[in-house]
Amino acid sequence: MKTEFVLNTIFDSLERIRLKFNHYLDWFNDNRLHSSLNYQISMKYKKNL
Repeated sequence: MKTEFVLNTIFDSLERIRLKFNHYLDWFNDNRLHSSLNYQISMKYKKNL
């Protein structure tokens, strides 16, 4: 797991982990800049292929 997802977080249920992880994936793919993709958002990068 990436530290961005679990850092300083206590989960009280499995459902809460799933919900937070889904939000994390959305952020990771749709908002986070990736240095390996020349500082682009991954979804934008895929569209430009």
